[in-house]
Amino acid sequence: MPDDLTARAPPPAPPAPREPDDPVRRFRDTARRRDELVGAVARELGAPLEAARAEVRALLAAVPPGPVRQGIEEIERQLASIRDLQQDLTELQELSVGRARLHRSRVDLAEICAKIADALDRRAGVPVERELPVFPVHLVADSDRLRLALGEIAAGVAAGAPPGARLALRLDALPGGGRIAFELRLAPGSSPGRPPLSGTVALGLAREILELHGGVLDAAPGRAEVWLVEDAGAQSSTAPAAPAGRPRLLLVEDDEPTREALGEALADAYDVEPAVDGLEGVEAARARRPDLVLMDIGLPRLDGFGALEALRADPSTADLPVILVSGHGDDLTRARSLDLGAIDFLQKPYSERELRARIERTLRLARRQSQLQALAETDALTGLANRRAFRSRLALEVKRARRYGTPLACVMVDLDHLKPVNDEYGHEAGDRALTALATVLRQELRETDLGARYGGDEFVALLPHTAAAEGRSLAERIADRLRNTRFEAGGGTLGLQASFGVAELGPGSPEDAAEALIRDADAALYAAKRGGRDRVAVHGDHLPA
Repeated sequence: MPDDLTARAPPPAPPAPREPDDPVRRFRDTARRRDELVGAVARELGAPLEAARAEVRALLAAVPPGPVRQGIEEIERQLASIRDLQQDLTELQELSVGRARLHRSRVDLAEICAKIADALDRRAGVPVERELPVFPVHLVADSDRLRLALGEIAAGVAAGAPPGARLALRLDALPGGGRIAFELRLAPGSSPGRPPLSGTVALGLAREILELHGGVLDAAPGRAEVWLVEDAGAQSSTAPAAPAGRPRLLLVEDDEPTREALGEALADAYDVEPAVDGLEGVEAARARRPDLVLMDIGLPRLDGFGALEALRADPSTADLPVILVSGHGDDLTRARSLDLGAIDFLQKPYSERELRARIERTLRLARRQSQLQALAETDALTGLANRRAFRSRLALEVKRARRYGTPLACVMVDLDHLKPVNDEYGHEAGDRALTALATVLRQELRETDLGARYGGDEFVALLPHTAAAEGRSLAERIADRLRNTRFEAGGGTLGLQASFGVAELGPGSPEDAAEALIRDADAALYAAKRGGRDRVAVHGDHLPA
């Protein structure tokens, strides 16, 4: 018979109900634990390392020269390498969790690059070819940390270089900063060593420093490019802006818990659209053109590699930024990702902070490329489009006019008597005359028109949905305004005059018709010049011989 105490014992309490599984919380907890572990390992390495180095230094003081001493010296070098790794780990963890702060001041990127080249000449044994501007390239940055990051990237590109290789270091000035390019140039017949910029702690620290500066690292075997521009907020012109300026992110992931966790984790900063396989991802990218695609490689129906190839083969998505994600981080997977055109590669598992940093870096890189494309297609003197941009737009407008049966006119403009101005008053006065013409042209054109500097003192205007008669009216209006426009020269002012040639798109294939349109407008322009200048001529009218 049980005793009274046993009989009266209360039943055991049921276990507390488990909280529902929260994939976002689990995702963030994993990242936090990883950061804590990295920090703990880095800190605990410090004391035993210093003790071991002290013992080695004591041995070196007691051992005479010879093979034993040489072995101890090698141990000292290896311990120094481990100490550098420990310091990099510590700083990387402190930067990641926000305990370390940048000490910013106005720095000269050209000077920093020169110091990096000097250090590489001494340390890496690879000759450095410098292409640096003679003027300062200013940026507000933490000079010491930035030089550390750029030096690690340069050393990573140069690491394992075969005999005869050279490292080219080039700095291009950009508005508000610069682009720094490192390229390994091999001797004829030689092959590269190990792939540069492998996933070392030093490289991770360099990436972290660049990201804190708002910079972008674009790396591939044998080269690396770093973009450092203070104005990082410009919007990309490759796609319409999302509502409220939020970037649009296409997330292609077949695992539902992972897809939901990522979607919730990123929803505060991005408009996230999910897709469950490669085919759906390609269709969504073509239909809605997001600002960025984050795509897993292991997908059903069409894997990430196949989907990336499909995106790159389609002109409408060929320049779409894509980050590929995989649990396999081997060199072959990374190399194939980059070879197929991925902007970046992310290995699982990763923290939310690393994911956000990669996304922001990729978006910044896309903006930089858009800005550079705009610079490459703009005439530096007048701010109008240049010849290259005009030829690209011409091909597009001719195809559009052919497809919809609409008229297309072209007006060639040549500034009269510019050479005497340059000869008598100097080229600065001539530049002011060109700028004044460009200002009038810009003010008279519609938003759908394109004004460009075609070369020298010759300008061109492309007028969609416009016939030759309307083109003549525009040219005559511009001519009238130019006659009343003055520019400074030789302490006084001079007037402007120009000749105009107008042509309308004729029959023929798009390529032939585009060339014919330019030739006809040019022929009309020279007819106007032969007729006495300061006038408008239209191709097809009675033109003087």
